[in-house]
Amino acid sequence: MDAKTILNQCLSIGVTLYTQGGKLLARPAQCVTHELRAAIKSHKTELLELLTPKQKRAIIRFRLLNGQGGVVIGSDTDTLESLIDDLRIKYGNRLATTGI
Repeated sequence: MDAKTILNQCLSIGVTLYTQGGKLLARPAQCVTHELRAAIKSHKTELLELLTPKQKRAIIRFRLLNGQGGVVIGSDTDTLESLIDDLRIKYGNRLATTGI
């Protein structure tokens, strides 16, 4: 049995698997059979990976007209467009190029 099969089996019997503080939890726990519990434990790493959202951060490189430049790493809510806008505001006409 693989992690996706385990997740589907849990959902089919009304059990929700979720992560909290890096732990894998099941609710309602009393509905989890011994066999299912063993499968969950043996595939814990894969299940955590499936259930943990991937956070992608916007990253952009920039170069100024004088040759200086750098990299800006945005927060979880920043987009590439918002980072470019921020660079344009900060550097104005001195901004030569931007890119991913």
